[in-house]
Amino acid sequence: MLSIAEIAAKGLEYPYTNNTSFRVWIHVVGTVLREAEIYRDDGDFEKAYLLYTRFADLLLNKMPEHPGLKANRALFKKMTAKMPGVLQEMQQLKKALEVQIAEEKKAEEEQQRKLRALQQASGSGRSGVSSNSGSTSRIDDLRSQLGRGDPDHVNLEDYSFGRYETRREPEPLHDQRNWQHQPQQQHDTFDYPDLNRELSSVLSPYVYESGPITLSPTAGQIRLADSPPAIPAKPAALQASYEKPAAPAPPATSSSTVEHASRYTTEGGLALRSLFIPAELEAAFLKVAHANTVKNLETCGILCGKLSRNAFFVTHLMIPPQESTSDTCQTTNEELLFEQIDENDLFVLGWIHTHPTQTCFMSSVDLHTQNSYQIMLPEAVALVCAPQHDPNFGIFRLSDPPGVDIIKNCNRGGFHPHTEDNIYNNARHAMVKSGLPFKMKDLRL
Repeated sequence: MLSIAEIAAKGLEYPYTNNTSFRVWIHVVGTVLREAEIYRDDGDFEKAYLLYTRFADLLLNKMPEHPGLKANRALFKKMTAKMPGVLQEMQQLKKALEVQIAEEKKAEEEQQRKLRALQQASGSGRSGVSSNSGSTSRIDDLRSQLGRGDPDHVNLEDYSFGRYETRREPEPLHDQRNWQHQPQQQHDTFDYPDLNRELSSVLSPYVYESGPITLSPTAGQIRLADSPPAIPAKPAALQASYEKPAAPAPPATSSSTVEHASRYTTEGGLALRSLFIPAELEAAFLKVAHANTVKNLETCGILCGKLSRNAFFVTHLMIPPQESTSDTCQTTNEELLFEQIDENDLFVLGWIHTHPTQTCFMSSVDLHTQNSYQIMLPEAVALVCAPQHDPNFGIFRLSDPPGVDIIKNCNRGGFHPHTEDNIYNNARHAMVKSGLPFKMKDLRL
């Protein structure tokens, strides 16, 4: 296990640039805080402490130097009001981590002691000093004890899909919580039937929360470019990312909590948490977008959801107020959108948009939009629907590296060429699963 200093150091390892708007960073710190609280409640104190450290560093050291602070002081003040509670929380976590580190050190020393005893007993037997049955019994006992301490000796039937966390009422950051260490179990287990039952208890499959679909006014269309977007050199190589998960695990025989393993990484080797997307979401979105699509106008939506046991689940599709052209879609009244996100205690997990006549790819404008989402959350994805072409659906993310840095350092607007290769890839950590319930809310109405 890492020391507390090493955990804090990892919390400070994140990309930051003043080229990203201040409002995006406000959403980033909100996301980081929400993640920290969830990992804390799950008993993963190491990840919680890392994220609280990142939250504090952003607010205390990075964002006060951002040129956009002056125009957003009210938002900044609201977020910094959480700092005293966060610092108290970090002190409690530090104490819990110190206990955990001491326990692990003690367990390791005991393991080493038993190993030395086993080696000594084995050596005595070979030299003929003691070869009676009692000595053999002692060695067998030691082997058995060591086996029980071996993390590879596990019964997979003891584990099931982690319980999905529904929204809880807000809790104070600093309370009389039990800070006893509870060892975490990490196993690559996906028990989909359990997931469906638990999600269905809070969300009915595909609930459309608005009235009749109407076409948004198009008088305020935005013209960001006079020419069509540049198409990547190898669009045919990019296909929809329907990564099939592993076969379901055996039925659970205990109530153990299971954390979803991170199966994929960025191009730089950093772990990406799994992202589960309802298979029915695409058709529901295309139905809402149809009125725009037949008029050759783009439509976009925001993917929102929950974090549970180290995996993300898309549970809400928000259709924000927007202005569209044949190749652009710009959200408006973002305050309304983020009110809904905060009210439902959701993470922003990416976005979905149509290409009414173009192929399934990421334009330069799409790349810059995706960069904003990926800054907020590395696992965020872009879903592209191109109903007139084959493939007609794709799930993408910026490569990291080189895509994130290329787009982060690009200050050009509108459509423009990017000559670099491999700026974006299929999002292999995103998995499409039938039957996952979700809600859709059209904020244009």
